[in-house]
Amino acid sequence: MANERGQRGGRFFTIAGVWLAGLVGVAFLYQLVTRPAQWNSLSLQETVLFLPGWVAPLLAPSAFAGGLAVSAISRDLAVILRGALLALLTYVLLAWGVPLAEHRLSGLHGIDVDSQYPFGPYTLGGLLKTREAVRANPPEAYAHGMSRPLENPPNWWTYLLHSMLAVSGFTLLAALMGKEAGVATRAIPPPGRANVRWGLGLATMVAFFLAETLASSWVRSDPEASGVLAGWVALSVPLVELAILRLVARSQATDRHASASSGV
Repeated sequence: MANERGQRGGRFFTIAGVWLAGLVGVAFLYQLVTRPAQWNSLSLQETVLFLPGWVAPLLAPSAFAGGLAVSAISRDLAVILRGALLALLTYVLLAWGVPLAEHRLSGLHGIDVDSQYPFGPYTLGGLLKTREAVRANPPEAYAHGMSRPLENPPNWWTYLLHSMLAVSGFTLLAALMGKEAGVATRAIPPPGRANVRWGLGLATMVAFFLAETLASSWVRSDPEASGVLAGWVALSVPLVELAILRLVARSQATDRHASASSGV
């Protein structure tokens, strides 16, 4: 039994890892093709520093693939625990890995890091310190722009703090959605089944990050907008889809039970 659980966990992380490597590779090739001049002048160190910013948002589709791969053999709790590990990795990257890499890249490119990062890299602590500084000494007029961080309104920094948690939560939900998508589409014959499953995954990813973009624009356009609400509102997309997938899966299970009972 323990060996079977280990094999299921291994399959989840193997499939998620393969998808993550593939997606990061695609992102790198896209950048290489669309911006060849930029990459020709970059050192290996600079190239590596771009990776955290690519990996963090791509963990969600990778988690979806992992959940889908074990949809027929794993329980919800097992998928939640595995998805939670990827969600934790997402948060660590967003709260520390990406800010530290961006700070280092700025220094390598000759940007005045003292003025752009008055309290150091925009890690969790840096964001909190910057928000408190703006609240304590608000500018005459708010203006968005990372070159003038102390002129950004407090709700912008609040949004950034909460959006990191929301994106990490999305990684966890994506693993569950992959499992539920596999269960809910089990009755669809191949090859249409695979098309429906990956179509659901792609649509969810696009919808979530589009909602994130719209929420970001809302905060940028209104200093009085709720940074907390803007940070979390995009999670309504996967939550609604997850609820629908569960209803479909339960309905199918009920139909199969009824059919089996009537057959007896």
